[in-house]
Amino acid sequence: DQVLELAITANRPDGLSMQGIAREVAALSGGRTRFAPVPPATTAQPLEASAASQRAMEEGGLFSVTALDGLHVAPSPGWLQRRLEKAGIRPINNVVDITNLVMLETGQPLHAFDQERLAASAGGSLQPGELGLRQGRPDETLTTLDGEERQLGSDSLVVTCADRPIALAGVMGGLEEAVQLDTTAIWLEAAVFAPQRVRLSARSAGLRTEASSRFEKGLPP
Repeated sequence: DQVLELAITANRPDGLSMQGIAREVAALSGGRTRFAPVPPATTAQPLEASAASQRAMEEGGLFSVTALDGLHVAPSPGWLQRRLEKAGIRPINNVVDITNLVMLETGQPLHAFDQERLAASAGGSLQPGELGLRQGRPDETLTTLDGEERQLGSDSLVVTCADRPIALAGVMGGLEEAVQLDTTAIWLEAAVFAPQRVRLSARSAGLRTEASSRFEKGLPP
């Protein structure tokens, strides 16, 4: 394959997506962009996550959650695995891989939470309003998807369920609520977090990810 390597400056988060690069090439060449339409998922249900949405909007961002059920988690088809590997991302399963493909194509990071595991975090009863967004507390820890237990603090911005941290916002999700092979339903998060908050969170955790590298540059709402 031919590889085009690009150096993206800090003020151009759109350069970290295939669609963004396509728009740039079109602007330079006088060409036109044509993106394939994306049909809505028939099992999708937008949810109201008031506490997290309100906090995100106060900081100039957005926070939305969509419920999806009837899922069958399995290894992704070969074409998807190869596309991710060429971009330096390790394939995990079809649900997680699709969120990463969307991020590579559009520049928008997504995160999928297992619905049953979220309910367990909330004590058995799960309501969208239980999702929150707040600063970490000095006595809190979060085991992230890479298996590392991370100490939280005032520099950490966390997504919570029933006030319990379930993700380091804009950086990495928690291990306990991760999508597994037995997952059949998810809550899919699509958000825009304040760049400075993500930058502080990533720095305090010593963790820079594909998601944080996009959020900290300032995604357009």
